Amino acid sequence: MRRIVASQSAHPARAHYPRARRPRHRGGARSVRSGLLACCGLDLCARSLFTICVRRSIERRTRMETKLVEARWEDWYSQYRSFLTGLAYQMLGTLHEAEDIVQETFLQARAYISREIDNPKALLAKIATNRCLDTMKSARWRNERGSGTWLPELLPVDSPVAPIEEQVLRNDRLSIAAFLLMEALPPIDRAVYVLREVFEWNYKDISKVVDRTELACRKIYSRAKSKVGRDPEVTMVSRPMKPFVTCLLYALSEGDLAPFVRLLSQDVVLYTDRGPGVRTATNPIVSSGHVAAYLHGLLNITARTLGPLRFELVATNGGPALLAESDGELQGILALEVKATLVRSIFIIRNPDKLGPIADAYGLKPFQTIAGQ
Repeated sequence: MRRIVASQSAHPARAHYPRARRPRHRGGARSVRSGLLACCGLDLCARSLFTICVRRSIERRTRMETKLVEARWEDWYSQYRSFLTGLAYQMLGTLHEAEDIVQETFLQARAYISREIDNPKALLAKIATNRCLDTMKSARWRNERGSGTWLPELLPVDSPVAPIEEQVLRNDRLSIAAFLLMEALPPIDRAVYVLREVFEWNYKDISKVVDRTELACRKIYSRAKSKVGRDPEVTMVSRPMKPFVTCLLYALSEGDLAPFVRLLSQDVVLYTDRGPGVRTATNPIVSSGHVAAYLHGLLNITARTLGPLRFELVATNGGPALLAESDGELQGILALEVKATLVRSIFIIRNPDKLGPIADAYGLKPFQTIAGQ
């Protein structure tokens, strides 16, 4: 008692009183633990449901975006495929290479389809042009054109069997002579020339495609124009060629070249392209006398090795031409360039790799290489 009083007098607030014992509930810890587990379980369920909802929402949005992208891609493909094929063909000169460029262009363009593109045509043209430039800079391209004469692949016009889109067969298409002259141009000059001369693009759009300033594009085009030539009768396909080709058809069919030789200019040039297993003139043949002698010799050789040839007048993107056929095989294509009422150039395409489009259009097949041909 004395100890308690002393404690109260010294520290009133710390008086020691007997503590009340808290009642113990059996199973209390278990109940709390069960409650916590229940709460955690509900929370996990809620989180799982939320995650599932978010995932499904993302999947729905992804499916919708995928459908929109696919629809836009199909729209681009149907709207610009022909234009890109024509662009690549005018730059490279062969249809199969142009079609490869178009496929590569659309594969690369898929990365841009989900974005907002103001001018998809310019974007696709830029991609295709860059692909063409890469092709023209490749070792394969240089090897194919390293020796001999290279001629473009002619395409059929108005063929019900193997039709070619009108945008590929443009009315203002380049002539075979222009393709030959463009072989001397650097790749970037060739691209600017085609975009300006054939497709009539303004310099602002061309500068975006080739990554040059407008002033630089003007200078490039002027330089290319001076090399290729400014005479549209030479650079573009001239229409009044059918009478000359018809005369050649008669001369070859009858075996009498005299009427056709009278239509040759004095400085006429005959070009033959080379191909696998095909014997052709390595260099162009110049002057009417040499050209007439070469044609006579060619007719005699083919008559001995293949028998008589059948010639047919056909419409191509290079103008009227003749196909030479024997036993269902296309042996070659003959085309002309006419200026001032005289034949200025003759082109003979015998590379079997370039006869496919014309052969398909007329139910033929490219000839098989024959030893000694």
